[in-house]
Amino acid sequence: MARDKISHEYLRQNVPAQKSVGEYIDVAFFLPYTPKKFDKKYIHVGINISALLWHGGYTQNNQFELIDDYQKIIREIVDYFLQMQDVQIHFVPHVVGGERHIENDYAVSYDLLAEYDTPHITLAPLFLDPISAKGYIAGLDFFIGARMHATIAAFSSGVPVVPMAYSRKFNGLFVDTLNYKYVADLKTDASDSVLSLVQDAFVQRNQLQGDINNRLESVVEEKKQMLVRDIDKFLLGK
Repeated sequence: MARDKISHEYLRQNVPAQKSVGEYIDVAFFLPYTPKKFDKKYIHVGINISALLWHGGYTQNNQFELIDDYQKIIREIVDYFLQMQDVQIHFVPHVVGGERHIENDYAVSYDLLAEYDTPHITLAPLFLDPISAKGYIAGLDFFIGARMHATIAAFSSGVPVVPMAYSRKFNGLFVDTLNYKYVADLKTDASDSVLSLVQDAFVQRNQLQGDINNRLESVVEEKKQMLVRDIDKFLLGK
């Protein structure tokens, strides 16, 4: 069961002996949630900062070959939204833990919150389960993120989102399977291009929400029915 078009084609080409390969979708789309309620006098913008990209990957020397400095891109996005008095920024860590390590989004967000030291930025809580994380993201008005499942949480709850891609898993899902154009590719897009895309998406967030709802009702629902049908067939022999 491949979760996107690129992975599906990769399997077909590289594992030809495996005849029974289907293109489905990530099961995180179907994770239940209850949207968190935020103060309606603000536009609530969530920014998920990947600690892995912040530190340059596991090798800490731009392992994923990003074309521009990730820390610079994040700061430019934060600075852009801080200019708007009606926007409340939320740093939303998605890979979390109680200790500092290269994957801990919470530690990076905590440090950046202290650096900016402004009431216009809120740090989301350290989530203890994925349903809590999705519920928080679902309550936002706009979202940007480099953790794929954080962006899936936004998309699958109808929140206008700009995924920040750095591997084929993003492009395979959002570009190919979902035909969603507001994806920043950090391997090809310089910081000015990423910021321009974010600005454009934010201005057109109502249109993005309509596009997302359309994909949820068509592509995602179709993949869900396929998934349920084939799991039934596999487990129950239906």
